[in-house]
Amino acid sequence: MKNKTYLIFSSIIIIGIVSCGSDDGQGPAVPGDTGRLPGSILMANGDRFMSSVLVDVDGDGDQDMMLGAVDRENIPKDYLLINDGQGNFSEAPSSNMPARYGGANFGTDQLRAGDFDDDGDNDVLAVVHGPLPSEDATVMFYQNNGSGVFTDASTKINYVAPPNGLGGLVIGNLELADVDNDNDMDFLLSQGGTHNAIYLNDGEGNYSNANFPDLDDEPFRIGLHVTGADINKDGFTDILALPHVYINDGNNNYTLYSNYELPWPTYLMGITVENNLGNPMLIAPQFIFLDVAGNPTHAFQFSTNNELIYTANEVFSTVRKTVHPRNIYSADFDGNGLMDVVVADHGFDSYPFLGNQNTLFLQQTNGTFIDASGQLPEISDFTHDIAIGDIDGDGDIDIYASNLTINQDYPYFMINDGQGNFTLER
Repeated sequence: MKNKTYLIFSSIIIIGIVSCGSDDGQGPAVPGDTGRLPGSILMANGDRFMSSVLVDVDGDGDQDMMLGAVDRENIPKDYLLINDGQGNFSEAPSSNMPARYGGANFGTDQLRAGDFDDDGDNDVLAVVHGPLPSEDATVMFYQNNGSGVFTDASTKINYVAPPNGLGGLVIGNLELADVDNDNDMDFLLSQGGTHNAIYLNDGEGNYSNANFPDLDDEPFRIGLHVTGADINKDGFTDILALPHVYINDGNNNYTLYSNYELPWPTYLMGITVENNLGNPMLIAPQFIFLDVAGNPTHAFQFSTNNELIYTANEVFSTVRKTVHPRNIYSADFDGNGLMDVVVADHGFDSYPFLGNQNTLFLQQTNGTFIDASGQLPEISDFTHDIAIGDIDGDGDIDIYASNLTINQDYPYFMINDGQGNFTLER
């Protein structure tokens, strides 16, 4: 099987209000309207779009975008936007997308893209939740025909609903990883903090459920965010469900290593970032539901003795708190060759939904991170997800904010100047 590149972008970011621009004939102008987004998306009624992913769906070399919808009008559809190559998007025909699971009050929490069936084009996995407090939730497979027309291939996923689910929250975070080292993309699924799962790809996009390590006897070791990374640099994908690390021996046998405990119900959302010394660091914003005061971002390294060592005091020059982080991603935003971190934070998840500033950490040549959130448009909004990629084809990484239309906080792009300074455009 040939080597492939997978797009694992999605989730974060931020804010600002700019002068009003002209509208595209589909609705009144909104602050910062530069014509990048179609008016039908900018002016969508209610809390329409909660997740997003940038991915080339039609093979023309630029980053198109899929948006995950939250239904309020019984329209079970996600949306596809096509890039003109310069970062201006138009809505693809509705027929390009299959009907989405569920109807009114169902929503797409997460989108992940990659060539899952090994046919040379990019497909999408969609994490869909049902209306609270039901337990209707699933993972969908949107299969691409190579031209940006998707069909529902969800029968390829042998989805197993978790026991003791938390209503509509039984589906949570999905991350891509080659868990079994066979050069195709498996996925890890955290389901409402009650159950984590591994789904293995057979190389043609057929997914089967595999047991997650320590599931039955360690229920409260399970976090809301699970991801894969080679923590001990042995060539095999390990599993992070922070503050716990499961080390893979290469035969899909896992050993739990961690000596760092946080009281339940504290959750950590983790990502692995290489520093300039080649050592993997775990960057982890902390989350406690409905904690308005916020919590610090943590950092760990995995020691040669297979222990998590707390290193936040050495890694961060200042301690930055998040209120309700929704996702975390890494990319070289400032062009210095080092991986940086961006965190989506929609703030206190209750009325009046005032939002919160999102976070940008830039890695320095000495392996530390500075808080560069001021280089993002500085407003508080209700961003549920982001997508990251080179939107305008200039060689740097831009950001799209899946900001729910609450308090007139519209979705928008963050356009990068190549040095990690972002301007708001819509």
